[in-house]
Amino acid sequence: MVAPTCSLNSRGFLIIASLFMVGAAALFGSVKGGRRSPSIIGDPAMITGTCGRVFAFGPPGYGENPLTDADDTFLDFTLDSPVDIIDEDGVKTNATEAQIVILNPRKFPFDRLVNGATHSLEGSFDVATTGHHHLQFLFVTEATDLR
Repeated sequence: MVAPTCSLNSRGFLIIASLFMVGAAALFGSVKGGRRSPSIIGDPAMITGTCGRVFAFGPPGYGENPLTDADDTFLDFTLDSPVDIIDEDGVKTNATEAQIVILNPRKFPFDRLVNGATHSLEGSFDVATTGHHHLQFLFVTEATDLR
């Protein structure tokens, strides 16, 4: 018995390739400037916007008892344009801001970031996991040079 063979002409290849691209675009969003949008948690990304210091209540009660709760100031980065973020469960959320988490704070130019100017940062999105994370999304960066 001879095993069946499958031949794929160039037209068939183009159809399959087109279907693959449509499926990838539906899953990952459109490609703009060589990068895919939306951003997937943990993938490298670049964001542009303005940053400010924001006060929030910290431990022990995170606002339940303001007289004993610590002051917990964080960096709120307002994005120039909303970003669709896909979390580990595949849920897409439209984000307009993120809490900045800096991996090397000794080298980070805080004063240059929190000056009302528009900046670009490279890093990756993550989801809030502790009481010190005051926004739904974090943007984790090692940046020491602002653009």
